[in-house]
Amino acid sequence: MSRTVVIGIGIAIVFCTVVAVMWQLMPYPRKHVDYMVMGAAGTMVSMAVLFFLLTKAGQKKSDVFFKKRKQ
Repeated sequence: MSRTVVIGIGIAIVFCTVVAVMWQLMPYPRKHVDYMVMGAAGTMVSMAVLFFLLTKAGQKKSDVFFKKRKQ
């Protein structure tokens, strides 16, 4: 499998896990806003994990955000 597919599946698993945990933590008479909060929290955590993976795990240089120009 390619690295992109593995990262995509991992992010989907993180999203589902966060939503499942929030599902258990929210009290039962749920409103529409509660489902939106669950989805937003899952998206926020999964995007933070993706950001970490793309910046730290595959880091080969010491400077990720800036490239030095050749002179």
